Amino acid sequence: MNKGKGLSLQVIIISGILLALLSLVVFHSFRFIATRFSPTLSNADRYLRMGKLDEAFAISARVSGNTPAKELLRGKIFLAFALKRQKDDGWRHYGIDSLDWLRGPEVDSALDCFRRAVNLDKKSAVARYCLGVVFKEKGWLHESENALCEALRLDPGNIDARLALGALYPLMNRSPEAAEQLLEAYRRAPDNPRVAKNLALLYRFHSENPESAIIWFNRYLNNAAPGDIGVNQARIELTDLLGRYPELAPEEKQRWREKRRTFVPRKR
Repeated sequence: MNKGKGLSLQVIIISGILLALLSLVVFHSFRFIATRFSPTLSNADRYLRMGKLDEAFAISARVSGNTPAKELLRGKIFLAFALKRQKDDGWRHYGIDSLDWLRGPEVDSALDCFRRAVNLDKKSAVARYCLGVVFKEKGWLHESENALCEALRLDPGNIDARLALGALYPLMNRSPEAAEQLLEAYRRAPDNPRVAKNLALLYRFHSENPESAIIWFNRYLNNAAPGDIGVNQARIELTDLLGRYPELAPEEKQRWREKRRTFVPRKR
């Protein structure tokens, strides 16, 4: 009797289990790839937020249809390309043309996308906000104000539009109006650290109000996420102000002093 022929039941069972596990791994791998790289706006937006502009652009180009959401995302991608070009160039050519601070094919494409988004959805506050952002970058300040105010007319709760006006008005020597917009943003979104940061910067550099700057830097640092790239600079500014005006130390707790500093590597 030859016991060496054939496979034992144990070997067959183990082989079957291994094949089943392999099939499961392959299935989930294909599913992961199909989900992650399928041409959807959410996938393109994820790559945009990751800073992977080429991938975001390629995926968004494959999304079918002509919708306001697609035009908005494509516009954001084009604008990100335009700003990256300036950053890579050290901003040497930004603002050279007094009539058009930010020039180039990418920013022109961004404008076209945002304008199409407005035409496709007349009630889109986000599309108006995006137009306002591009107009500001190009130095078209009054056009920017009109677009941002229209965004707020359509959606008074649009915090991004209020923040944008808070950054725009100082360029127009209208800092009190910037403070109004930012304080209203704070009333609507008191836990948003960007609002406190912008108020701190406004009072620090545009209004010469060290007491208010100290208060808002402190609030920003108390609520900012550890990885926020503005934290370290805010610490420097607030420490400098407190050193020069110790009598203006805020009554609110300085909880940020208890937080450990987080190293944020530079993006390459």
